[in-house]
Amino acid sequence: MDRSTRVGARFCAALLLLIALLSVSQRVSAEESGASAGGESPALITMGEAVPFASNASGEIGLMSPKAGALRRIETHCDLERGLAVAIAQEARKLGVAIAVVPRIEDATGRVLSIRIEGAVGQLGGAMSGTKSLTLRGELREGEVVIASFVAREQRTALTAGTCASLTQCGDKLARHIAKWLKKPVMRARLGSA
Repeated sequence: MDRSTRVGARFCAALLLLIALLSVSQRVSAEESGASAGGESPALITMGEAVPFASNASGEIGLMSPKAGALRRIETHCDLERGLAVAIAQEARKLGVAIAVVPRIEDATGRVLSIRIEGAVGQLGGAMSGTKSLTLRGELREGEVVIASFVAREQRTALTAGTCASLTQCGDKLARHIAKWLKKPVMRARLGSA
């Protein structure tokens, strides 16, 4: 075998090795991006563009609840509903959860994440008005069947943040907990300090 034949054979072998490595690399990156061996993408989860207050949010929910008037003031001043939905969707996407946000969750099909604010404890009046806490309850449904559920709670006592800022910080922390739960949803999960 002359020199040019040996060089050609080595070049072909190197080229075949490179093609094999690229094939393995593409398969590994597809698996890392969440695709299954069958090529299916993760199931899309739909949620509303706002996390509403539950109709009984001003009642007792197993922890100190504020008077109805204080809760309604928090509801109108703090913009928790839209802020929570945005934070949950962002945190879920960071973890690779396929999530869509829609204006009317009532029209959603497939996997639907329904969340309600059950309690926003804390009087308006800034940092000196005491501990603030936020309690959420959620369900993941497939059609009419509840396939996973959670209750989540966080609290904050901050001397440098007002009521709305403290509740928003609680919501941001809860959004991270909920995003992790969405990766492996289970029934009756207790998230945060719930």
